[in-house]
Amino acid sequence: MDVRYIYKLEKHYHRVLSEILFSNEVISSIKKLEKTSIEDRKEIKEKWLQTNTIETLLERLVRFYIYGMGAKKLNIIDAYHSPLSSDVAFETVDAIIFIDTKTIDKKSNPGDINSIPFKPNQITFKNKPLYGGEHKSLDNDEVFHFSGTNFPNNSTKITKNGIYRNKKPILTFIFGLHYLSSKNLITSTLFEEREMYLASMPHYFVADEYFENDIISNFKSYDYIDSDNEYKKYPNYKPFKNASNKTLIPFKPNPEGRGAIFYFEPGKKSPLFNNSDLLWGKPKKEKHKLYDFFLAVLYGSAARTLKTKFTENPDEKWRLKQYFFD
Repeated sequence: MDVRYIYKLEKHYHRVLSEILFSNEVISSIKKLEKTSIEDRKEIKEKWLQTNTIETLLERLVRFYIYGMGAKKLNIIDAYHSPLSSDVAFETVDAIIFIDTKTIDKKSNPGDINSIPFKPNQITFKNKPLYGGEHKSLDNDEVFHFSGTNFPNNSTKITKNGIYRNKKPILTFIFGLHYLSSKNLITSTLFEEREMYLASMPHYFVADEYFENDIISNFKSYDYIDSDNEYKKYPNYKPFKNASNKTLIPFKPNPEGRGAIFYFEPGKKSPLFNNSDLLWGKPKKEKHKLYDFFLAVLYGSAARTLKTKFTENPDEKWRLKQYFFD
């Protein structure tokens, strides 16, 4: 499929979705959402079991306006019939549209404020391995080469290379809303980072042609080999506590970030990506029950793209539309 045709569709649907999601009706509805969340804050906190109280409400709002006022504008002809997709997924006359809603809490996820976060099923591009290149050992400053860590994309029998059943391109969008959970603030002037945005994430072929598959800025989390089923599948990659019989080189794959330490084992390859070096990690205590073990990293499980990736590129700044509440 012609990459220029896909690029043109990305621009078209980003414009139409922006008209819907940045409409006065949606902005008014978000302000109502904020008001209710503040008024019922105590009851919601006591009776709502999830930590993110805004997420369900935003998803509900997006579905209402997309399938309501947006159905005709978008030429929706059917639902998307696979769970491997974003929160909102549907078929139009010429594309498959994924829209994933992201509610970004300044208190618990400050690292997401300047980024666009996403997971594998929410994008189609095949990013180049992240953090590849020359690194220094934290033990002795010895320099070594690390191939990088992979990030999977939405690729199944019916979505290979971002094309649905070899007929229609899958176009992926992220609709984000900042909020402050400690006070349930979204649009209030008391909340400095009050913003919502719509990002068009490059399609598989577009990312290759226009971005050289360099979209991801950093990883937010990783998937490890940490279950009985995975131990059976990858018997040579089981967790261990004592590393005395292994050669592990500690280093920081992303020294510019929070500086998480991982361990490189020379000569050991990833069980999923044969051309990629293996990483071992020790998750934080609050993040994983096996925090005291070395765990084999399968891949990045959640990623971020800095907003500046688009806003500082004159040809691609259209991909990120931002609205800053008055």
